[in-house]
Amino acid sequence: MIILIGLFAIALFYYRNATFTTVGDDEVYRTSIEIWGSWVNWVKAYYFGNSGRIIIHSLLIIILNLPVDIFRILSSIMVVVTCMGIYQIINVRKKSNDLVRFLIISIIFCGMFFAINNLGGIIRWASGALNYLYPVSAMLFVLIPFVMSMNERKIPILYKCISIMFVFLCGNMEQSSAVVMVLGTLIFIYIRFQRKNYDKADILFLIILWIINLTVFILSYMAPGVEQRYISEMIRCCGYGMLSIPQKLILGMQIYTLYLYSFRGLIILVIPILASIIISLKQKNKKNLLIAVVNLILCGLQNIIIRKFIDIQFIYPYNKIYIVWLIFTSILILMTGYLVIESVEEKSDKYLYGFLFLAAFIAGIIPAFSPTLFVSAARTMYITYIILILIAAKLWTEVFEREKPYTQLRNCEKYLSMDI
Repeated sequence: MIILIGLFAIALFYYRNATFTTVGDDEVYRTSIEIWGSWVNWVKAYYFGNSGRIIIHSLLIIILNLPVDIFRILSSIMVVVTCMGIYQIINVRKKSNDLVRFLIISIIFCGMFFAINNLGGIIRWASGALNYLYPVSAMLFVLIPFVMSMNERKIPILYKCISIMFVFLCGNMEQSSAVVMVLGTLIFIYIRFQRKNYDKADILFLIILWIINLTVFILSYMAPGVEQRYISEMIRCCGYGMLSIPQKLILGMQIYTLYLYSFRGLIILVIPILASIIISLKQKNKKNLLIAVVNLILCGLQNIIIRKFIDIQFIYPYNKIYIVWLIFTSILILMTGYLVIESVEEKSDKYLYGFLFLAAFIAGIIPAFSPTLFVSAARTMYITYIILILIAAKLWTEVFEREKPYTQLRNCEKYLSMDI
């Protein structure tokens, strides 16, 4: 509890100067009810003319018409909720002692603010926070019951209630909803073929949760307003309409690569670094250690390439060097995913963190299927950053909790207690 209060205090300090913008999205949503006369009139106009994110943007309208301090407090709480969601997924088996727990949460917290600041401070304005911070926080607590069931833990009624409450917020944002659909499906497959015994009531609950998420996603994504906005954005980005589906996939890979392998996205470097430590200390596997070192070098090379040659707004499908770069990038991503899987011990963790790495990639390329990509830019990578922070924090626990060089540090709390 002391840790949570401390994190909340730090988050609130970060938000102390946050304010509502008087131009752009914040101002538009703040005056929406006033313009349309009632919430019902606004919903009809918005759903048929702009977007299907009715739940998220209704909350946004409410918050924008409250004192700004309410926004600061709520957003600080959601930062802490995000940290705790990541921690609960990592610590699903409840193995960590208090000192380890403190260090894990601290790393998650620092990683979050690194991501936020390097993505343009996206959650320090109301529209950014409601569209990214809040649904991603909700997504983590929707995923916790899936992870519990995957690890043969009965889902407590508290987590069932929280996940049901949060699934509507999660499902109303395309990226977070897609992550739940993909991970949920993969976990169902894992449970079916890798688990001999499972709680049928829990599986039924997970199926219902998955269906609710899918339903909210369909209602949001298939809104007539989505098509209207798509057309208006196509006018702004006139070349986008000429792209085929494979070209959009390639564009998505460019986005993923640009924001993760630049200086802005150095979180991706943490994974091969931690993998190198784990393999050298624990596995003594020369092949995997070589892959980790090569992966780290190639990440640096990728950083140089994208800063010099790759532009997010253009693809070059007929350029032979560009094709080589695509192959190189695909190999680099596969190598990193392989290291994630090899760096964790438990069989269920190998599947889970392999699935999460895949989900991070999918969340990173989904924005390429909308022309709003060029407006949202780096903000679309927030969910990918959060998943990679989760993976990096898990690898940190693999380093910290099992190796002899860290045994004394793990016992620091006990020694301090004895001294006191």
